[in-house]
Amino acid sequence: MTCHWAGQTSMALAAVLFTMAVMHAAVPTGGAKLGIDLAVLPAAVLASQVPGRVIGMCMMETMRCRAVMRPGVAVLAVLIAAATAWDLVLRLKAGKTHEV
Repeated sequence: MTCHWAGQTSMALAAVLFTMAVMHAAVPTGGAKLGIDLAVLPAAVLASQVPGRVIGMCMMETMRCRAVMRPGVAVLAVLIAAATAWDLVLRLKAGKTHEV
């Protein structure tokens, strides 16, 4: 049953990340986007750690939860974190050039 709860938790975190992405798209340019970026990073890192680390997985290596869900969640969370970090770097660079 731990695989089930890891999947449920991953879906809940995906819903949170999706909501933050919609907010990021809806908010006009400004400090709010920077705040959303700063909130997405730890959520994405937590999402990557849920299956297998925060919530244990079953012991069978061939089960779909270990063979598909765990690596899939990890890859998607790392991609989200990388895209957010890139957006954060671009925002911080743009903010420094406007201050001068």
